Amino acid sequence: MPSQTIPKPAQRLSQSNIAALKPGERDYFVRDSEIRGLQLKVTPAGNKSFVIRYRNSDGRERKHKLGNYPALNASAARRMAQELLGQVAVGEDPAAGRLARKRDVCLFEYAERFLREHVEVHLAASTAVEYRRLFERYLFAKLGRVRLSSITRDDFETIKRDLRDTLHQANRVLAVARKLFNHAIQNGHAEVTTNPVLFVKSFKEHPRERILTKSEQERIAEAIAELRVTHPENTSSYDAIVFLFLTGRRRSEVLQLQWRDIDFERNVVYYRKTKTDPQKSSMTPDMREFLLSIKATSHSEHVFPGRTRGKPLTDPKRSWESVKRLAGLEGVRLHDIRHTVISEVTANSDLQSAALVAGHKSLQSTMRYVHGLSVATNALQKAGSGRTTMLHRDLAEGEEG
Repeated sequence: MPSQTIPKPAQRLSQSNIAALKPGERDYFVRDSEIRGLQLKVTPAGNKSFVIRYRNSDGRERKHKLGNYPALNASAARRMAQELLGQVAVGEDPAAGRLARKRDVCLFEYAERFLREHVEVHLAASTAVEYRRLFERYLFAKLGRVRLSSITRDDFETIKRDLRDTLHQANRVLAVARKLFNHAIQNGHAEVTTNPVLFVKSFKEHPRERILTKSEQERIAEAIAELRVTHPENTSSYDAIVFLFLTGRRRSEVLQLQWRDIDFERNVVYYRKTKTDPQKSSMTPDMREFLLSIKATSHSEHVFPGRTRGKPLTDPKRSWESVKRLAGLEGVRLHDIRHTVISEVTANSDLQSAALVAGHKSLQSTMRYVHGLSVATNALQKAGSGRTTMLHRDLAEGEEG
């Protein structure tokens, strides 16, 4: 059990008395007999400092540091204590001013706290990386050393104008900054009461997404089937692309899948690393057949293994470029596969079903993917079934990293 602090009797704080005070096992305070509220703090390391203790007009007990001994001597400490305690007598609060100055941090300092205490705790790792990138690339250079309380709406209007040629980036920067100020205000962490980004209007973005038509999907299927024969070393990448079409899941969720996440008995796929919480979804017959064909020759714990043994595929982007080139498609991103699948599910069933497929917690998120068009994905079964010609290949080696 830690030793209890024994109150020290009040004494006149003088140079000789202060020098005679020895460190204890824990901090202790010695009261000055002349100025009520003036105390000397002594730490286990032997450091000594003058403080005043008082109650403010709200009845809250406060402690305010005057300075370190011997840089501040006892006589000067008494004069300071008399002046500050006089302010307390008329309703002022000296500690509040120091606390306000301490809380009035610059953007760089608070961004680090925001990232550490909120983003890295509550958001996906990939999102945290993106938040940090936006801060470092677009905000720190202009506002990093500016105190939050001094940042104005005009500052963000200027940043917005500077990024007018990249509308998407500009809107992401504004969104991240808006969340940072909301976090500071809601938690009372900084000396700021209004959000300077609140009324900065975002740019109107033109949709970047494409919905792949039935004909385009058929061309993709034919391209994958041909590449399985001509470039079999990238089979894992082709498998991942087909699986994206079969599920509509995020690329990061798919590439992290391990065989322990696939429950063939219950026909369930567990996605353990998502942007929110771990999720699960049912396997369709086509999906089950496709996964079984992969597992038949797998020598890896990962469903989609990469070049390095024991590591997952990091990104099928290069293989996707080969697929697009062979299929005669331009301007199509891997993420457009997700938009295609979710839009099709919505058109053929309802928004709630699409949200379940997408792994969204809110229908509002799903709405961003819905374009009101129905496109068939049956053609992608061809790309999947073409895989059976590769069943005897070692997928743990030679995959695209």
